[in-house]
Amino acid sequence: MGEKSIIANIKAKTDSDTPGVYLHWMGTPSEVASLVAYCKIQDFRGFQYDYMAARLAQVAYNCEDSKLSVGTGPVSGLAMPDYGTWYVDDEWNIVENSEGRPIPKPDLVTMLMINAQQPEWLKMSRIEIVDALMEGWQ
Repeated sequence: MGEKSIIANIKAKTDSDTPGVYLHWMGTPSEVASLVAYCKIQDFRGFQYDYMAARLAQVAYNCEDSKLSVGTGPVSGLAMPDYGTWYVDDEWNIVENSEGRPIPKPDLVTMLMINAQQPEWLKMSRIEIVDALMEGWQ
């Protein structure tokens, strides 16, 4: 049971030792898109695969009440997801899903929830989030 997904850099398609993030909860397509978009807006380094996985895990972990539903490691060792593996390019764009699912768009309400649960030093203003999302939808 759950809403399981894996998020990993596109490099994981050819190198299963690439680190990824396993989400037992918050793994629906729109939640994944919102987590990835949050990291993109924060301008985290996506081209450093271990850093990418660590920052994504940090943001996701801050959103989980149980704190037991986020895992990291080589993609080959992560649990089987319900929604497949979401592959992200070096600039935090979802480019593919292992199950052929369509690329989802981030959801403003989910983005605001993610932001509200982050530590103060990581939070953004509502206007920053809305502006960034509007730019991405044009």
